[in-house]
Amino acid sequence: MPAKPPHPGVLMARIRELAQQGAYSWGAHVFERRGERGIDISDALDVLRLGEIVGAIVPGINPGEWKCKVTAKLVDKSSREIGVALVVIRDSEIFLMTVEWEDAK
Repeated sequence: MPAKPPHPGVLMARIRELAQQGAYSWGAHVFERRGERGIDISDALDVLRLGEIVGAIVPGINPGEWKCKVTAKLVDKSSREIGVALVVIRDSEIFLMTVEWEDAK
């Protein structure tokens, strides 16, 4: 597996492809936070479809994993920006770790 992170544009294109293919999953943390924060899974998927990577792309725990955050402003969610922290696993699946409002920090 590559030792250096992929280019953000290349990784974002792959995230979009995987999301469109339905190659994603999420853990309990996403469900807890989405309820608290009023962010639906469909909102998170829209962020993956329309957003861009912000910040660093860092290695995950296991070889072949890349962690990053994708953010977007969704028209039907006011003007607030939503962030989705995720892991791309071996270039074949996305694992959504959490969802958050970017202005709520």
